[in-house]
Amino acid sequence: MRKERMREEEEEPLSPMARVFQSRGIDYCAVTMIGFKTKIKLGVVLDALNHNVYKHPRFSSKLSSDGAKWIETEVNVKDHVVVPYIDPEEIGEDGEGFIDDYTSRLTMNPLDRSRPLWDIHILNVKTSDGEAVGVVRTHHTLGDGTSMVSLLLACTHKTPNPNRVSTTIPSLKRRERHKNKGWLLRSMFTIGSTMTLIWNTIVDMLLLFATLLFLKDTKTHLKGGADVGSNPKRFYHRTVSLDDIKLIKNTMNMTINDVLVGITQASLSSYLNRRYDNKNEEDGVLIAYPNNLPDGIRFRAGCTVNLRSEIGFKPLADMMVKDSKCRWGNYFSYIVLPFSIGLQSDPLVYLKLSKSMMDRKKHSYHAHLAYMMIKICQKSFGAKVAAKLFNRTVINTTTSLSNVIGPKEEISFDGNPITYIATSGYGHSQRPAKKKGAYPLKPGVQGFFISCDGGREYQASQEAINVIDSFFEELMLGTGLKVNSSGLLENPVNKKVTFSYSDDEEEDEDDNGEEEETKGDGDKNEVIEGGNNQEIASEGSFEVKQLEENKTEKNQEDEVKDQNSVEEPPRKKTCTEEASESTKVSGNAEKSIDKLIDAELKELGDKSKRRFMKLDPGCNGIAFIQMKRRDGDPSPKDIVQHGLTSAAATNKHMSRFILRLVPIEVSCYPSEEEISRAIKPLVEQYFPVETDNPRKFAVLYGARANTGVDRMKIINTVAKSVPAPHKVDLSNPEMSIVVEIVKTVCLIGVVEKYKELAKYNLRQLTSTK
Repeated sequence: MRKERMREEEEEPLSPMARVFQSRGIDYCAVTMIGFKTKIKLGVVLDALNHNVYKHPRFSSKLSSDGAKWIETEVNVKDHVVVPYIDPEEIGEDGEGFIDDYTSRLTMNPLDRSRPLWDIHILNVKTSDGEAVGVVRTHHTLGDGTSMVSLLLACTHKTPNPNRVSTTIPSLKRRERHKNKGWLLRSMFTIGSTMTLIWNTIVDMLLLFATLLFLKDTKTHLKGGADVGSNPKRFYHRTVSLDDIKLIKNTMNMTINDVLVGITQASLSSYLNRRYDNKNEEDGVLIAYPNNLPDGIRFRAGCTVNLRSEIGFKPLADMMVKDSKCRWGNYFSYIVLPFSIGLQSDPLVYLKLSKSMMDRKKHSYHAHLAYMMIKICQKSFGAKVAAKLFNRTVINTTTSLSNVIGPKEEISFDGNPITYIATSGYGHSQRPAKKKGAYPLKPGVQGFFISCDGGREYQASQEAINVIDSFFEELMLGTGLKVNSSGLLENPVNKKVTFSYSDDEEEDEDDNGEEEETKGDGDKNEVIEGGNNQEIASEGSFEVKQLEENKTEKNQEDEVKDQNSVEEPPRKKTCTEEASESTKVSGNAEKSIDKLIDAELKELGDKSKRRFMKLDPGCNGIAFIQMKRRDGDPSPKDIVQHGLTSAAATNKHMSRFILRLVPIEVSCYPSEEEISRAIKPLVEQYFPVETDNPRKFAVLYGARANTGVDRMKIINTVAKSVPAPHKVDLSNPEMSIVVEIVKTVCLIGVVEKYKELAKYNLRQLTSTK
């Protein structure tokens, strides 16, 4: 029944905001920390998931390869539940610190796109709020906060009565003002309110367009830098009294959101004032803070707005209905709130400013028009343009705000009372774009894995393209290399590699050419026959050195003089004729070389024709060069094997930023099924079943920004893919299978002489020490 329904059901497209949240640069995820009074039992969680996960199509579907549709798939709930090993002695009494560190590490471990985008982490760690914490991580494409809370309420029960499902929050009705006034006052109010609504909408949309184009926030201590996107995020939660907030709300005639925004403004103003004061502490004693805030700080926060016509929650079954007014999904918009940053002697001023700002934003169609603009852009220009518009708004602001209504009464999950629910998110970043023109690393590519020093990824990529290109040309041109029994070159090629960003600006010249000078009473013609010098310059550029030729006008004058003068001696005439012919030959050579230069530059300018292109793996200390193989091209393994063998023989330094240079033959998602399927052609090529020469091999594993993959499972999967009679030999392998996991991409390659070639460390291989 399950499989038949999967075949019959068509792929469902993503909503506009869901497409935005999984696009390049906005891989947005939601993290929900749920505290429990007692320990969490793994069996209870697995049973609940097995019974309920297939009832929700989003939690039993994965994204298509282009990220545009949902594809229903089989779900193994054990792959989505993580129970890490916890050492009680190591944690001690700092349970909160362990929870904060663990959730922070999750931000560096992306969700696996080869399966549904959610996971649950069970942490049986005692904190001040309970005995255990469950961390639920979901991709924002599954739904917004309103959808997730409705799902949570559907999975829990009221604590006093475990047999009853938790009651949903009733739909709230908007307050109607001036209802009891006369018709004249109501008409005047309606006209004035309409005019204000139109004016506020026009102003808000103009400010939105300005934010998209040029309007940016002031650079403060809270504004993210260029590397904030690759840094781990921290999550903290604090418990506040809702009764105190309600007291302020009723006294000031405000909403709870107005109070929370006012408190946030006051807190941010106080924090920035302390950060701008460099002398806020003397002899370990804090002193009073003067007003250190600079004038004119532009500080804005993006705020999510629920666009559903009915406020509150509905039962999960009602939200799943197609035409529901409180439907499931990402049905919200993003507006910009201008904060007033400054010290106020009266704390109530922050609340008044907050109420004034929020009332004005509520009386505007800014949110609806922003959502429509994203939707229209996606249909007209594609998801990439829509995502870029949304990302521009996020980048040019400083922070983001969001909240969601929770349950009214105490709830429990399978009899385990819930003490708190803390939600947050990561994946968006208020930062400028760090790199331009670099495509992200994704499965299905082959090339070269490069490790380098942190912060030198760009330089290492540029250097790697030059070095790999030189290795490729050596291999393709066939320079007559001879390899001895040890696998090293007998006659190494002294090929010069020049880098445009090298500190040494002096260029060595090889004097392999011979010069012949013909001196006479008139003009001098020089004829030079150059040697076979080979020189590779920086990427996309090279120099052709040629002697200067006589100008055309001067040649014409010489011909006139020759005609009018007395006949020259035979020897002088012969030399002149030879020089003239050599000038014509060099002129034709110059034209042909110019055509070659233009053709190569044109090819380099076309990204589709580049053989080597850098990709962005999104990790510090890592670079990746993609190779687009053409018919007759050697494999990445052959290129690296040839280049490192040559480097070991010549012992000539050729890398300033590159550490390791490893060939990658296949790439896939880091799951056991995907790896087993992707590695098959590699195993058939290097480890055939029918062979008279069985090989000993080893599996080398490494992981970057991924802690959710079991190391031994991946190693065993790769080792079992190699058939007999080949055997594992960790001490002296003939071939090594390299497995490098970078975020959600698994890179696999096969190398030889791994230890003999200094573990493919180019810098160490050519070191003089």
